[in-house]
Amino acid sequence: MAAPMPNEDSYLDDEDSYLDGFLETAFSASDTDSLFPKTFTGRDPTELPPRHPQYEVLDHIGRGAVGDVYLIQDRELGRKLALKVLRPAHMGDSALSECFREEARLCSQLPHPGIVPLHESGTLDDGRPFFTMKLVEGRSFAELLRSPERPKQRAQLLQILYRVCQGIAFAHARGVVHGDLKPQNIMIGRFGEAQIMDWGFALYTKQSPSLLASRTRAGTPANMAPEQSESVAEISPRTDVYGLGTMLFETLTGQSPHQTSNGIQRTPPALLRSQLVAAEAEQPLVDLTLRCLELEPEARFADASQVADALRAFIEGVAQRAHDMALRAAAAQASLDHSRRARRFALLAFLSILVGVVVIAALLLWSSIRQQQQLSTVTEQIAKARSEAVAKRALAQRDHNPLHWNQALAAAERADAIARSPGASKELQSASAQFLATMRAAHNRAQTLIKLIGKLERIGAHVGDDRSARELELQFAKTFASIGISDKHKPTAADLAKARKELNAPEILQGLDSWILLRKKHGLPHKEAWRLPFAYAQAIDIHLGHRQARQAYVDNDLASLLRMSKEDALKDIAAETLVFLGNSLFEMKAHKRSLSVYEHALRRYPGMHRVSHNLAILLDPTKPESQERSFRLLSMALATKPKSAHLHSDIAANRLAASAFEQAADWAQRAIALGSSTGRAHFILAIAQKQLGDDRSQKIMLERSHELGYFPATIFLADQALSENRYLKALPLLRSAFAQQPGHRALRLRLGLTHAQLAHKEEAAQHFKELAKAHPNWPQLYGHWALFLTRHGDFSGAEAAIAHALEVQGKETNNAKILDLARSVRASARNARKLLPQLRQGRYPHERKKMIQALWLCNVKGMPELGLRIFNELRAFGALPTTTMLNGIEIIARLALATKEAKRRQALLARVHQELDAELAAIVRVVKQFPKRAMQQRPLLERFLENPTMAKLDGLAGHPSGSHSVRSKVRQSLAAIDT
Repeated sequence: MAAPMPNEDSYLDDEDSYLDGFLETAFSASDTDSLFPKTFTGRDPTELPPRHPQYEVLDHIGRGAVGDVYLIQDRELGRKLALKVLRPAHMGDSALSECFREEARLCSQLPHPGIVPLHESGTLDDGRPFFTMKLVEGRSFAELLRSPERPKQRAQLLQILYRVCQGIAFAHARGVVHGDLKPQNIMIGRFGEAQIMDWGFALYTKQSPSLLASRTRAGTPANMAPEQSESVAEISPRTDVYGLGTMLFETLTGQSPHQTSNGIQRTPPALLRSQLVAAEAEQPLVDLTLRCLELEPEARFADASQVADALRAFIEGVAQRAHDMALRAAAAQASLDHSRRARRFALLAFLSILVGVVVIAALLLWSSIRQQQQLSTVTEQIAKARSEAVAKRALAQRDHNPLHWNQALAAAERADAIARSPGASKELQSASAQFLATMRAAHNRAQTLIKLIGKLERIGAHVGDDRSARELELQFAKTFASIGISDKHKPTAADLAKARKELNAPEILQGLDSWILLRKKHGLPHKEAWRLPFAYAQAIDIHLGHRQARQAYVDNDLASLLRMSKEDALKDIAAETLVFLGNSLFEMKAHKRSLSVYEHALRRYPGMHRVSHNLAILLDPTKPESQERSFRLLSMALATKPKSAHLHSDIAANRLAASAFEQAADWAQRAIALGSSTGRAHFILAIAQKQLGDDRSQKIMLERSHELGYFPATIFLADQALSENRYLKALPLLRSAFAQQPGHRALRLRLGLTHAQLAHKEEAAQHFKELAKAHPNWPQLYGHWALFLTRHGDFSGAEAAIAHALEVQGKETNNAKILDLARSVRASARNARKLLPQLRQGRYPHERKKMIQALWLCNVKGMPELGLRIFNELRAFGALPTTTMLNGIEIIARLALATKEAKRRQALLARVHQELDAELAAIVRVVKQFPKRAMQQRPLLERFLENPTMAKLDGLAGHPSGSHSVRSKVRQSLAAIDT
């Protein structure tokens, strides 16, 4: 039964005792008190406040259109901010969730002193979106309008409305409509600055009509324009003009223009005018207000900038009218009778004082407006620089480019320099300094992250290219230890929280996933070592599906992975999760399902190089159609990473498998020129040069590949030396290869046999004993050990070894291997002949044994007709050992050469190719799954390639030539094994 999927909060659970402790601490309810003080005053005590590692939540301070607003403190910088988060009740409402995210996106694009600035956005652990913004300490405009002093403060209130109009005009210029303008959404700071809040229902008017129509119709009924309640598509800047009109009406009269107790009840325009007149509103303000409140959008002002201009004209007109009134009064007094001069003088003096007061007031008002304009200019420059910094930071966070981070920091420093210039307020200076501090902290963290990503990319380029697992483990461990992730340090809840905050990058997760796969597959440096990267990956990853796939892999839960990889389930899985799922299925031997996952990923993400690259590697290299498709996929991947030496090496290997040797050599040389340092490209180039007849260059490249530590090159050179009986030359090569892969049993056996040939009895015996200890059920080992003991006169030991081999072999279903062992013993040591009767008594099917012996004799004694009948009967049993299959193919080939009848000859030739194609494909497939078997299969194919019968067959008239000849097919398979 499949293990259950982990839930959101249990993805870090681990059986290991030391992880249980700190993970329980990280997610236990008892930790709530330390994160959120008991003085928390949220509106709904059943709703827990949001959790975020960087912020401490202090209080609930309000509610917006779709979210709650909290007072928070930045733990790193110590500043207080406001955090807005989607209410839990709306998590299932996709329309409202999108409204919330749209609010964050729009606010980030509106850098204006009258619009509250946004600092950061993201997603909480529970999946709710959030964003942080400047904390505005003061009162709402609604509180000022409810104040008893409202009639006396009309001038100040109109100044505030003028600044609000400027902020909305800026938004309109950017194509944004607020959609919910009301006094409650205007905050007045301690210094009188106006901040427009709650952009939850804002719209970007330049969207397509279909996108606009999908938005939710909402707003505050008392302030909504008529068209807003009918269709979202009708909303325009004129809609906000209506909202400004409702606030202007309430400023002048103290009440809302419409009643909303039983829905929206529109007040007739005549009644609105009478209410304004009764409130002693000046005629220009009456006309301005009523034009804003027109029911037809076309009759209103076009946007907020026109409202701001009209309001500014009125404010400036008040001062001018006061000045003109004083001058007219002075002129009238000058024409009075001389007899009233004394009284007129006194009156003129009084009027002069009055004129002075009015003029001074007008000048002060004008000065205030000029200062506001100067402040607006400075703030606009600061906002532009900060907007550039935010844009560059967003770009840098996406591509981790150091240049973009430097540009973001430079823009933040420029904004801070402008804020320190004359004309900027202290609040602007403080805000710019805080913004610069935040940007510097992010820049420093990014530099560390970029260096780490660079190291991980260099390591990741060598995963899968035959570099030893032990070497890769050392590189991964060293890289992650540089940032504190080490087996020497057991991670705590604080460590995981810090990693979640500072290491949340796709490249980091890719590195951790590769480390998990490496450690779990090879048990390095011990069987449970994968738990360390697993804990960090689960802590950092915000995607539930990826965490579930990772959990299933480490639990060896193939059923869950297969369930997740069904076609209907894949459509909701992210790109990186698809890659991990495909890799996990491949590691768990579900190759067909792994291939289908990557095919799905390619359809959805055709430009993602990891998808096309990995799919190319998974395709069968023995089939021509797969080779060409693999080449196209690798070329796609190369288009996104044109300087990847690893990709160039893979393309070279692909061309080598396709027998395109000149192309293979060309691609391998490109990889070397790009700095390929693993020796793989040199080895591929050597094989291609051998096929092109350049033996001298091949030898140089093989030596260079060996010097670079490439394991297959070292083995290749060792095999060459052994085939020439140059054991002294082979020994250091085998020792070098053994140092890279000490767990390679065939390599260790070869090393032991080489010591035996050199009469190093103790060294050979040590290798045999270690192999027997590690692989007690490997019958071939005991056959070679028996030969070794026989040569040194230990016949009783040899008999015991053969007896054990027979006992082990008898437990297996494929018992034909023991015949190969018997022939090896008989051919290699005459002293072991007396052991052959014991070998022939092995527990395996008697008939099959005799038939395999008979087939071998038919080939040796030249009886192809009888041999073909025996081979046909053997094929009926099912799969046969490689040696038996090659014997049978040779018999059919001999019969084809001896047959004079053309029709039968063609049938026999077709049978040769049919059996050969199937066997070669099986050999390559087995080597691909178990690379260590290459050392067993390669010598068999090399002997078959040198068989004179095959050479005669290829020279036969009418027989396929070129790449379709028998020997060409064998060479292609050898090339596939080598790569």
